[in-house]
Amino acid sequence: TRTVTNDGDSGAGSLRQAIADVCAGGTVNFSLSYPATITLTSGVALTLTKDVTITGPGADKVAVSGNAATRVFVVDRYVSVSIDGLTIRDGRTGGDGGGILVLDSGQLSMINSTFTANQANNGGALSVERSSPGLINVTFSGNSATNRGGAMYSVAYDNSCCTYLRNVIFSGNSAALGGAMYNYGNGGSNSPSLENVTFSGNSASQGGAMFNYGTSGGVSSPSLINVTFVGNSATSRGGAMYNNGGGGSSSPSLVNVILWGNTATTAGAQLFNVSAAPIISFTLVPSSTADIAVSSSTITWGPGNITSGGDALLGALGDYGGDTQTMPLLPGSPAIDAGDATACPDTDQRGATRPVGDGCDMGAFERQGFTLSKGTGDSQSAAWGMAFGAPITVAVSSTFTEPVDGGQVTFAGPLSGAGTAPITGTATITGGVAIFTPTANSAAGSYNVTASAAGASPAITFALTNTMRASATTLASSANPSVFGQSVTFTATVTDSVGSVVPMGVITFTDGTTELGTGTLNASGVATYTTSSLISGPPGTPGQPHPITAEYGGEGGFVGSTSQTVNQVVNQATTTVTLTSSLNPSIYGNSVVFTATVTVEAPGAASLIGEEVIFKDGANTLSTGTLGAGGVATYTTSLLGAGVHTITADYAGTPNVLGSTSSGVVQTVNMANQTITFGELGDKQYGADAFPVTATASSGLTAVFTTTTTSVCTVSGTTVSLVDNGSCTIYASQPGNENYLAATPVDRSFNLTCAESVVVNTPADSGYRTLRGAVANLCAGGTVTFDAALDNQTIALSSGQIAITKTVTIDGPGAAKLAVSGSNASRVFDIGASGVVTLTALTVRDGSAADVGGGIRNNGRLTLSAAAIVSNTAGTYGGGIGNGTGAAVTITASTIATNTAVYGGGGVSTGIGGVTTISSST
Repeated sequence: TRTVTNDGDSGAGSLRQAIADVCAGGTVNFSLSYPATITLTSGVALTLTKDVTITGPGADKVAVSGNAATRVFVVDRYVSVSIDGLTIRDGRTGGDGGGILVLDSGQLSMINSTFTANQANNGGALSVERSSPGLINVTFSGNSATNRGGAMYSVAYDNSCCTYLRNVIFSGNSAALGGAMYNYGNGGSNSPSLENVTFSGNSASQGGAMFNYGTSGGVSSPSLINVTFVGNSATSRGGAMYNNGGGGSSSPSLVNVILWGNTATTAGAQLFNVSAAPIISFTLVPSSTADIAVSSSTITWGPGNITSGGDALLGALGDYGGDTQTMPLLPGSPAIDAGDATACPDTDQRGATRPVGDGCDMGAFERQGFTLSKGTGDSQSAAWGMAFGAPITVAVSSTFTEPVDGGQVTFAGPLSGAGTAPITGTATITGGVAIFTPTANSAAGSYNVTASAAGASPAITFALTNTMRASATTLASSANPSVFGQSVTFTATVTDSVGSVVPMGVITFTDGTTELGTGTLNASGVATYTTSSLISGPPGTPGQPHPITAEYGGEGGFVGSTSQTVNQVVNQATTTVTLTSSLNPSIYGNSVVFTATVTVEAPGAASLIGEEVIFKDGANTLSTGTLGAGGVATYTTSLLGAGVHTITADYAGTPNVLGSTSSGVVQTVNMANQTITFGELGDKQYGADAFPVTATASSGLTAVFTTTTTSVCTVSGTTVSLVDNGSCTIYASQPGNENYLAATPVDRSFNLTCAESVVVNTPADSGYRTLRGAVANLCAGGTVTFDAALDNQTIALSSGQIAITKTVTIDGPGAAKLAVSGSNASRVFDIGASGVVTLTALTVRDGSAADVGGGIRNNGRLTLSAAAIVSNTAGTYGGGIGNGTGAAVTITASTIATNTAVYGGGGVSTGIGGVTTISSST
């Protein structure tokens, strides 16, 4: 152990001397007058060349300054260093790591420490290479980099490193790329693990807080659990995070994360993704579309995400306990209790217990609970439509000294009935109090308004009452007694029982318990209802009076009321119905008109216009008809089934007129013939899509399609699918039913011919529009291309090599996008002597042959461009390409790699008399 006793840059008792004198594996501690700053006036960094533990008294007590002239510490290769309780500040270098530079495979543990005001090219505060540092309770503030990683830069070349950060704050850091962190997987895996970390106020051109880049086959896929990104900015893309997997992969995992208030000038205010595949779960984000931009990327939205256009209700960054600054959750925040409890750390960034309440909070801060207590405004009443005399108030407090001002309390009344208008209101907490003045809605009654906020308890209930005014209703008849058909007007008058205000609203006129109609009160409080529809008494009690009442339902602050009963007396009338048919017998499909005439018998008199007649076939209802002038209604139909029908017309009557039923008309209907219309089918070329066929039966019944040429085509429903070249015949038939005889079938034929071009759309080895099928059914001189859906897939041959004996062009999407594999069971292509093949932008791989040509055996003419022949094997010659006698191959801009042959020509073998031409290839 060595103790630092002076704050000089050199000499006995200095930090530099203690580092030089301490044994490997030893400890350096401090005994100074605090606070103290050790300034490296020599302009030379402190280089740690042996394992050492540096234990400071606290970041607020001892700072080591680079004096804006040098970086502060260098951790040498393969050296393990632990630093606890120091501030690293004012480091500056044109290289990497303004505060600390960890060289290749060095290891660093930082605890309870601070990096501030450091500058560098990459990693303004900290730069690590092929290393997995651990940072706990660390603050990065005000650091900057001219290039990457304003606070921290890490790179993995050919190794796997995993930086661990817990209880860390990044604030006010800046860089060109990755304002706070730049995680670089350049051929290696660099996927940091972050728990309880806050990013606030960091800025960059791209990736305001974090930039993750996996390239050269490398990986940069950090794991973020309970991390907060707020107020970070990018002048271009990715206000919070920029993920780039171009040339490698970048699939960050975000769980219990808050993305809020971050900005980007061009795109991706929260996230910007290029060839990346982030996985997002239980995360609070303003919008899943506008704020998260993608380019050749896929976002996986897991469970529990909250996309909100409202307010995240976050407090200001500050000291709320613990060793680092945090951004608190205010009462009502949607992030409270919304996280994944299974991923929740035991504590938050401050070291406070998690979870508290009904679940884990999103972000680095776990609120420890708020308390609501009732203030003023309980047990009061107000008239409908009026504001209550006193506001209702709720006091909000925290026994854990967490902020409450700026949070929100929700005041919710009942969803229906008496309540407030609007039903729900919110109040912002000011001075620890939420104040809300409710307004009574249009319904009277007592109810409760409940005040609540996410993260707060208990919910507070306020008892409120809406009151209304009393009314009185009277009713009079214009003629009582009356006779059937005589118009009677009932007049209802509603008055204010306690004043002179004229009530408004609707009157319901009833006959006993049956509603007759409604009327709207006029400016004098009067409503009328006129009718000539009352029969001589209620149904079933002819001769008895009708007990008519008027009921006012109440409106505009008035309580409803009901009038006295007016007993109205009327008479009845009787009817007869006659029925005729326009065509009897008929054939199915013929139009038949049935005419019903309803007559009111004397001495009754009434207009039946608008009343209905029900036409029936036995007990089955066919239709209804409306009576016109003369009491006539008709029903026209061509849908009566073949057979004998007994048709009747039934008039049900009204309260004014008794109903009656006609005598039955016996209608005979005979079966009908039908024919099929089926148009000609044009010839198709191989590669064409499945197509629909249409045939029409004169009956309107559905035609049925079949084929006997299933080797060329198949039929499913109305869709014809193509199989192979040849002649296809489709039959259309209709078997008839109980009303139609069967139709005579009609057939149509077409030819399926070779195609000049075929687009392969499946990685399968057999079937329609496969590569094997395309080559077999292509016209000589034709071209095979591939659907974009096959990008990044492999066509694995399972039926042996693909033989080519004609002129064919196979044009792939790119050797990196599509491969054809022999599955190490057969060669891929066998080009016959008559074959002339051009193969571009495609990978041929994993071919295997016992003799010549593991990937391709060429006995004709082969041109290879922008292609890749890899991992093929031959039992004799030509592991990749084996050329026969007299065969010619031209290879341009292609890759021939990792192929093997037992005897010779691991990549390419040339046959006797053959010609092999290779240019711009590897």
